[in-house]
Formats: sequence, structure tokens, C-alpha cells
Amino acid sequence: MRVLLVEKDHNVRDRVKVALQQFEGTTVDTAEDAWALELAKENPYDLLVISDRLETQGDGLELMKQLREGGLGAPAILLARDRIEGTLSREIPQVAASIAVPPDTVEIFRCIVMAQQKVASNARPRPGA
Repeated sequence: MRVLLVEKDHNVRDRVKVALQQFEGTTVDTAEDAWALELAKENPYDLLVISDRLETQGDGLELMKQLREGGLGAPAILLARDRIEGTLSREIPQVAASIAVPPDTVEIFRCIVMAQQKVASNARPRPGA
């Protein structure tokens, strides 16, 4: 699984990256802000993990919208500081889960499993298709 992790806080970013790397075969690319758009153009990602607060890109949801407009359809986990989880799916349907910051390892794993399930359900052929 190839993951794009976008987080400006080095401590949070390192913690999440270490947790992601516990999954065998996982590669994690990191960015702090708009560099994520360039990475997304160059690499196919299976999962996005994006902070809701970024330095130059503003809101993480805005970055996610830009990534979607650029054709990146991978499920996303939002590192949320202030947002209520129930509102996220209405704002951007591709958000698979959100994690309160600072995240704990168990919560990161739970959200990754949710995102993987979403990928698997999207890959299954639909009846009658």
C-alpha cells in the first residue's frame, strides 16, 4: 500500500508514519503542504492521510478537494483537530475516517482498516454490472 501523509507538525507526522509502516508492504511519502499536489501527480496512492490544518495550503479539506479534482480517488483519513466526525462524509464523500489529534496508535490502525475496507468494497464488482 502506498500512502501520502500530509501533516505540518513533525511530531504528529512521525508518529503516524511509524504506525503506518507497521503494515507490511506500506510505503509512506510525506509532505507538509502544497508539495502533496506534486507528489500526487507523480505517484499512485492507495491511501491519503491529511491534516485539517496546513501552512500554505490552508485547510486540509481544501487540499483534499484539489487532489480529487486532479483525479486522485484514494480513500482518505483526516487528522482532525476540531471537526466533528459525522460532518466529514457530507463535506467530502471520499473521507473514510477521521482521527483526533494527537492520534494514538490504536486509533490510527482502526482508521487504516476502515480505509482498506472502503477500498475493498469499491473494488468489488457490483451485482448486475
